[in-house]
Amino acid sequence: MMRIGIIGYGNLGKRVESALTSKSDMELAAIFTRGDITEMRPKSYHVPLRPLEDAFEMEDSVDVMINCCSSAADLPETMPRFAERFHLIDSYDACASHAGYFEKVDQAARRGNKLSIISAGSDPGLYSVAMPNFFSDDEAIVHLISQEQISSDLRGLPRGGFMIHRGNAGWSGMNKQTIEYSLKLSSNPEFMAGVLISTARAAYRLGNRGETGCRTVFNLVPAACL
Repeated sequence: MMRIGIIGYGNLGKRVESALTSKSDMELAAIFTRGDITEMRPKSYHVPLRPLEDAFEMEDSVDVMINCCSSAADLPETMPRFAERFHLIDSYDACASHAGYFEKVDQAARRGNKLSIISAGSDPGLYSVAMPNFFSDDEAIVHLISQEQISSDLRGLPRGGFMIHRGNAGWSGMNKQTIEYSLKLSSNPEFMAGVLISTARAAYRLGNRGETGCRTVFNLVPAACL
């Protein structure tokens, strides 16, 4: 049974907590937060809710930590700290600074003989128009919608999009190639939680085989996540 810890009890952390209840090979060991724990009421009432710094006292009680903090302010600070002490997962999506972030997490994980897997989720990868440098060499079309449409049509934090990539192959580009990808999610945080949990399973298995350092999902064999 894999013992999972959650760092950050915001929107994403709560979805990870919910998703874990349906996993027969995992259990939630503890939730850690920088927030005021007296104002939080986890639905997993039997699971310890503790201040962030207490996590280092529970190394022997957590097999994989899922970091649900924000990419902009929290992950660059918390990931290198925790990567040295835990097998660790996050959904980092600040594409412009990804290389430097990867290097810092990789160094920390190797110092502690741990494995971290970063950027698990739909970003970076798809529909990241607002991120610096992501579509710098491609044409991007953004359609703005009104607040009324958001209120009436986008309840539950949905997400979706459709991507088409076209190219030519063969002599003189005689063969036309098209790749299409679509995504329709009623709840993006629920989708992200599922991806993070699957990635945590891979970190547990690969970490126990002695793999260390930092990875992205592109470095994983899909079977390790199942």
